[in-house]
Amino acid sequence: MINPIIFYWIELIDSALSLAIFVSGASICAILAVLIYYFINEWGIDCNIEGTKKAFKTVSVILVVSTTLAVVLPTKPTMYKMLIASYATEDNYNSTKEEMTELIDYIADKFNGVGDE
Repeated sequence: MINPIIFYWIELIDSALSLAIFVSGASICAILAVLIYYFINEWGIDCNIEGTKKAFKTVSVILVVSTTLAVVLPTKPTMYKMLIASYATEDNYNSTKEEMTELIDYIADKFNGVGDE
């Protein structure tokens, strides 16, 4: 029996993966914006170099964490494959194979008996 909470966790992890991908993209855009700001204002009088460096470091950490999550978290199809693989043991395969063979034999016997009546 499959616990229904597993399907909830699959959806939750898939949402976290989508969020991590979005945050990674947003972080790349933010890093580009910080770099553009830094290079435009590098020669300016009102340039806040320390604030720019701090923003760059913060966004870089966010980018590394979100990209790591995007790489490590499995996709929804992968999670379903893992779930199936955890229930598809050799014993299950053999018992299913035997049941399918019996079912096919039963159906074949019924079809063979239809013309005899």
